[in-house]
Amino acid sequence: MLGIKLRLVLDAGPLYALASSKDTDHQLCRQGFVQLAHAKIELITPLPIVFEVYKLLAQRESSAVAQAVLQQMMKTTVIPITLADFKAISQMMGQLTDWKGSLEDTAVLINCSTF
Repeated sequence: MLGIKLRLVLDAGPLYALASSKDTDHQLCRQGFVQLAHAKIELITPLPIVFEVYKLLAQRESSAVAQAVLQQMMKTTVIPITLADFKAISQMMGQLTDWKGSLEDTAVLINCSTF
């Protein structure tokens, strides 16, 4: 795979599980993130996901844990949401009327489609 850079767009679930020792998938996520680091896979986090993980950790753990994890998330490639992205997210949500996903989930889909 010479010249090909592997990237992984992260959703909130694995990030939360990595940060929360209370999560049932915590150890599995720790092992997975170690493997990703060894494989030198670029981790990409859409900005709304950063917000979502921070909120979950602040509510379920503590603001100190949320702050510490925020600093770690900033070491990944954080992708901002542009106005065009927001319009695409809004349009997608309008088409998926029966879907129970969040705007954050849709931001992951939008970011995946740009790579």
